[in-house]
Amino acid sequence: MNYSLPFSFGRPSLAVGTCETAANTSGSHGKPWATLSSRDSDAVRRNKPCFACNLNKLFPESGLLCYIRLMKPKSKRAVKRSHFCLLTNKSAASYDPSLIEKCTQAIKRRGHNYTVVEPNSGIELARLAEIAAGIRKSHKFYTPAVSRRGKVTALIACGGDGTVNLVARAAEKAKLPVGILPMGADNNIARSLFGESFREKAVARILSTKTRQVDVGEIGNQLFLAAVAFGLPVIMHSELKEAKRPRFGVGWSRLAGAAMEKYPKSDMVIKIDSFRFEVAPSMLIIASLSHVIGLPLNNVANENDGMAEVIFDLDQSAQDLGSYFKDANKGKYIYGGKVRLFRGKSVILQPVKGKKIYLDGEIIDLPVNVIELTIGQKKVEFLG
Repeated sequence: MNYSLPFSFGRPSLAVGTCETAANTSGSHGKPWATLSSRDSDAVRRNKPCFACNLNKLFPESGLLCYIRLMKPKSKRAVKRSHFCLLTNKSAASYDPSLIEKCTQAIKRRGHNYTVVEPNSGIELARLAEIAAGIRKSHKFYTPAVSRRGKVTALIACGGDGTVNLVARAAEKAKLPVGILPMGADNNIARSLFGESFREKAVARILSTKTRQVDVGEIGNQLFLAAVAFGLPVIMHSELKEAKRPRFGVGWSRLAGAAMEKYPKSDMVIKIDSFRFEVAPSMLIIASLSHVIGLPLNNVANENDGMAEVIFDLDQSAQDLGSYFKDANKGKYIYGGKVRLFRGKSVILQPVKGKKIYLDGEIIDLPVNVIELTIGQKKVEFLG
């Protein structure tokens, strides 16, 4: 590497060598360093002090600098640019374009790149998430403009729990981190991970360097992050799509009582690891995070311990379950005789054919009679 001097003595000529003084003081011996005058070129070849160093010895007050020190290049730290892909759900209950704009502007100010994707359906969102993550190939997505931004380094779910679930599936396969811009009705996943500041600090968390590992549950070919539920949670979630969400425990108690009248109980066998129960529960929840249908029902949740909490009642009345939801709204319920809580890595349920389940904000019909749920074998990394 050659360097040009801001001044020279005599006719300039190219010389590559080491100034003896600089080599002894700065440890730069043997490195190519400067364009010198012909007078200094000879000194360099003989490994002698350069003109400036000699002059400094005679006149210390001159303040001249050694050529090597003067011309030493400054190291430039390379800035690693990230590429965030924002996958939006315009049909989300609290869809907010201004929050997306705030996020993209913050990404731009940090010197990173972003791509905003606006699918028309959940199926298209899942497909585009896999394409963005590099699992599928598509020239339509990676246009020249998108390709110039580099490989996608993080997926951002802009929606509710269902959107986060679909994005997390692609991220788990590609081993990419997931960020959340919460725009759903419940936002159980964001609430569980980040507390009540889940919305206000969402952009800051996406741009932070912190990440956290979260257990992923599996049921058949489906993944879940927050919970899978039967019975009352399914009916209550459906009712809340058309009704105003209760603010206080009394409202949740009434909602649970009304749901009890619509749910026909049936016998069920529950096997949690090596423990077996024969019950007829009004509600059954398998949760890996704290919040389900917008309530902190799982108050012992640990997001990264490889275990799920199984919550079910033992043939309780509407009044008893109403009291449960009322206390759970305050986060004060203690599990025991009326509503039980067990922990395990594997859960087998039967018979379940024809039943509806709640899975991360979506209602799904079960076509099989026996299902097995496992937790902790897969994990997803979340930003923040």
